[in-house]
Amino acid sequence: MKTLRAFLFITVIASAAQQSHAQDPYFSLYAQNPLMINPAFAGSANSLRICSGYRNQWPALTGTLISYAFSADYYNPNLNSGLALSHSSESFDVVKLKRTGLDWSFRIPLKKDGEGKPKAILQPALEYTYGTGKIDTMRLTFSSMSYTKATISYNDFSAGIMYYSKNILFGISTFHLNQPDVGFDAVSKLPIKYIAHAAGIIRLGEEEQ
Repeated sequence: MKTLRAFLFITVIASAAQQSHAQDPYFSLYAQNPLMINPAFAGSANSLRICSGYRNQWPALTGTLISYAFSADYYNPNLNSGLALSHSSESFDVVKLKRTGLDWSFRIPLKKDGEGKPKAILQPALEYTYGTGKIDTMRLTFSSMSYTKATISYNDFSAGIMYYSKNILFGISTFHLNQPDVGFDAVSKLPIKYIAHAAGIIRLGEEEQ
């Protein structure tokens, strides 16, 4: 007999700001870019994992929004840690934004089976991101379209924690803990972003061989 199972993935995203802010790139298949959900996913695959995403929004219009993301992570058993490198980029008309991040997670076994293998794991993580932004001033049309700074750079810190076992996974993460200033012409701080996510395998029935 084989067990029929369905995999359910739920993510809730919230911002601490009172107003809406466009801050991070998102993709329709966000579960395929797990580090964008929680840095605690670093090393959770127990092997080298490479992910990528691409989005071209409003391609028929001038100044289309193009985003892409890339990440690679793996688990190091000698350090009992997951390590990850990620990079994302966005371009919209004259504005280009880039982010490069480093993630570190630590694996804490909570339960073990008869062979000493972990049955459940708690995995906290930290993330450091270096971001840059640039405005192509040569493409500005009017003299009034001027900015105090044509380039910006900032340091960004995030954290997360995740619990997972064979059939269930859930976690929370907090991005932009230091609320870095990303404004070109005035102070514009990234609001803190909270994410809660959960996944599980639901048994649907038995399939005859």
